[in-house]
Amino acid sequence: MSPSLVSRARHLAHHAYVATVLALAILVLEHNGWLNWLDSISLRTALAVKDVHGLALPYPKDEASTGLPLVFVVADKTFETDFRQETPLDRRVLRRELERIAAYKPARLVLDLDLSPGPAGAPSMAGQVELDALLVELVQNQSIEVITATPFPAANEELLKDKFEWMAKLCKGGVRFGFSDIYLSQGLALRYAPSIPSLAVVAYGESRTHGAEPQAAPCELVRKGPEKAAFLSTAFSPEIQFASPTFREQLPLDSVALRSIAAKQIKSDQVDSDLPVTGRTVFLGSSYDPRDAFLTIYGPQPGVVLHAATYATMRSPPTQVSHVVAFVFDVLLGVVAAALFGWSWRHYNESSASLAVGHGKVFRPYALTRLWLGINFLLLIGWLLMLFSWSAVLLRLHLWSNPGAMVIGVFVKSLLASRSSVPVDLPHNNHTGTGEVMLLDLILLSPVLVYGLWILFFSH
Repeated sequence: MSPSLVSRARHLAHHAYVATVLALAILVLEHNGWLNWLDSISLRTALAVKDVHGLALPYPKDEASTGLPLVFVVADKTFETDFRQETPLDRRVLRRELERIAAYKPARLVLDLDLSPGPAGAPSMAGQVELDALLVELVQNQSIEVITATPFPAANEELLKDKFEWMAKLCKGGVRFGFSDIYLSQGLALRYAPSIPSLAVVAYGESRTHGAEPQAAPCELVRKGPEKAAFLSTAFSPEIQFASPTFREQLPLDSVALRSIAAKQIKSDQVDSDLPVTGRTVFLGSSYDPRDAFLTIYGPQPGVVLHAATYATMRSPPTQVSHVVAFVFDVLLGVVAAALFGWSWRHYNESSASLAVGHGKVFRPYALTRLWLGINFLLLIGWLLMLFSWSAVLLRLHLWSNPGAMVIGVFVKSLLASRSSVPVDLPHNNHTGTGEVMLLDLILLSPVLVYGLWILFFSH
């Protein structure tokens, strides 16, 4: 084998060694949640790239022609006029609005509203019994699935008892409940937790199974008694009943669904024959309360819109790429990136050395040095854009892999490449062999590498 081929093989082996060590080290960081901040930044960027025209797959056509649920909200004007700025919302007005929507025979109604009884004597509670009867009527006699939000937690023992009995009555009548919590990442709503029986998760389960509920759904907890319905009391934290979902358990919201869902104000002239309500999933919530608005990549959105986008996402949900597949891609792309950056930085360092010993010839070495410096930065930016575009394409195929690990790897490999070909004027005997350096690195990093290999092959 020629010396040049041997040298190239050694360089390739060195790149593979560096890429493998770096990938395992980053895997350890990611597995322990120390890169969650980078995952959120990467997801935000990938969602924005995915939303570019032409990168979105069409929705399954099981929600009329658009593939999206309808969303109605109690907006500021309606809250001021019809509901007279009173909370809890007037049950009689809510009953009229629900009757008007139900007249067009939607497949299911998802209510992001607390419809539970309030304190005794509250004026807006008049009509509570009639509203409850309507919800059960829709389920039992009109075959419309009804999913509503769990009550706000109560501190008063008497009120807590009333809310529990109310939930038990509606659950027995066929009404289902879901949690209305929204998960934020660095202040933005980017993900949902499929393991938590939220409004969207329960509604999606209803649409798929027509009655079967997710494990530990609110109605299931209520049926087991007051001690299991801890979510009704302010004395308990949701984490007591539900382990807080990790980043790997949460999945990205479909940005196209979020952008495409338009909330309509619930008014008589908004629910008419021009709206294809029949057979659709209808979400009803509010937008008058700024506390129920959450920041997204498109600005603030009402919570009910996020629940509807979650429901749309669940019909074609993304899947987390496994550790093994992500590791293989990290190593392969790492080897290519190391070779590419090594090539570009070697040319820069050679031209920089020529500039340092220019012997009066300055312009040409200077121009070449600055040209290769610009090429290096363009390669870095281009490689990063390629990584985020790759993640966006995966999202288009309903897969998600955090490019953050590869982003860190790219910066490290670019830094190493920028120094690897710097001329060093030392006698040959003073150089430490590459093999010895690699062996010392392996000994030093062995605990991290062993832990990374365990995560790769045995952690799920």
